[in-house]
Amino acid sequence: MHLWKEIYRDAYTSAQKEIFYNEQKQIIGILEKIKSEENDGGTLQVYDYAGDGLRIARYQHGTNTYNTFLLKGKQLLGTANWHRLDEAWHIREEKYENGELIYEQSHNVLHKITTSASYEYRDGRKVAEKSVTEDGTVLKSVFTYQQGILASKTSFTDEQFTEQVIYVYGENKLLAEEQIIHKYKDTQYLSQQRKYFYNNDKKLRKTEHYGRYDGRMILYKVDENIWEGNVVTELGAFTSNADFLIGYYDMEALYAMLRDAQMEYEIPHFDKQYLDRLGLDIKTKTVKGYDHMNKEVAVEYWHAEFNELLSKMVYRNEYNEQSELEFVISYRVEEGIFEERDIRKYYYA
Repeated sequence: MHLWKEIYRDAYTSAQKEIFYNEQKQIIGILEKIKSEENDGGTLQVYDYAGDGLRIARYQHGTNTYNTFLLKGKQLLGTANWHRLDEAWHIREEKYENGELIYEQSHNVLHKITTSASYEYRDGRKVAEKSVTEDGTVLKSVFTYQQGILASKTSFTDEQFTEQVIYVYGENKLLAEEQIIHKYKDTQYLSQQRKYFYNNDKKLRKTEHYGRYDGRMILYKVDENIWEGNVVTELGAFTSNADFLIGYYDMEALYAMLRDAQMEYEIPHFDKQYLDRLGLDIKTKTVKGYDHMNKEVAVEYWHAEFNELLSKMVYRNEYNEQSELEFVISYRVEEGIFEERDIRKYYYA
């Protein structure tokens, strides 16, 4: 069975999405319509297949192509010359080889922006990708594997090294560590590091984030997951502004970035002791509950320091006999009172 319709409704907006398929179960069109108090809108995506190629053209509400589809319906899809590419606001082209995407081009007609990307594979695994941005910058990434598992990703900008990510695995081939290598002048150095810890049932228990500051690696963020059945308590602790400051080779490199960003006035504030002085000063706490299909049924946001409930959402999930999601009703809960927020319905065929 395939999802063919989604309906969304809240107090102010209603939306509908229809997905159309050909006999080969390929998507050949997507129609989205939205209504609100202010106006009506919508988009139409038309999928055209030719050999190993695919073109997806997107049309806005009000174009001749969009209106023609509303008038004549899905029998137009898969036929030729009924939609006008010169009316499309976005065109995406894809090319496949042995079922794998090897080239894609995205052309935003509205803003006159074109980007492209190509991919190389070996033994069914992606080993390289290259993309060209709207300003002509060439981005390239090379992937290596060990025993079939991703071992590293090395990135280049216009053939110049920019970053390498090294993946380290532990027991049961679970990701244990990520090492992010950057380059300063002629020196490659460890910029960031993430360490992962798991429970006996292989669920992620804790993530430690380290970043280079003043030439040394400092723990600046910790994420913890405490599982009790289908309920997980997510605890976070991090240092203010650390994401913005860590990763530079030394203080000279950090201060150069601040000057380039016209933030030289912050240099006295971010001294060598800044991260040590603050420690993990910001705390967060979120509690999530899941159903038998691993979808959220409740989310609570807490003030971690005072252990005070700030807000709560509850989700009613209903499934059909094939265990496919049929609808979700979300509620905002305040002082024990449930207030419906929105509803989503799903249809299959």
